[in-house]
Amino acid sequence: MTMTKYHSCDWTARRERARAFLAQQRKPGRAWNTLTYAFDYTVEDDMYLGWYDDNPKHTPADKIAGAIAAYVLRYGVAPTVVLVNEAELTQVAGVEVRVDAYTRRNNVLVGMVTA
Repeated sequence: MTMTKYHSCDWTARRERARAFLAQQRKPGRAWNTLTYAFDYTVEDDMYLGWYDDNPKHTPADKIAGAIAAYVLRYGVAPTVVLVNEAELTQVAGVEVRVDAYTRRNNVLVGMVTA
C-alpha cells in the first residue's frame, strides 16, 4: 500500500515567512496583543468598511480617523457616514457619526449612504 503525500510544502519556511511579515507590519511601541484590521460589511443596502481596533491607548476619535484613512486607501474616496457603538460616540469633522445598536465596541463602520 502506498501513501499519498498531499502537502509538499515546507512548514518551517512558511512559519518563518509569516513571522517576518508580522514583524514587518508591527508598529513600534505597539503591544502584540492589540489588533487592528479592516473588513467589508453590508448593512441593509449600504456597503461599509469595518475597522476593528482594540488598542486601549486609542481614543474613539483616533479609531475613527484610522478607519477613515483605511477607507480612503481602499476605495479612493472619503466616506460620508461613520457607525459606532453608543459608548464610543464622538464628533469628527467631515463625516456624520451615527450610533447603531448592532455595532460592537471597538468596531467602526465607515461608508457612503446611497439615499
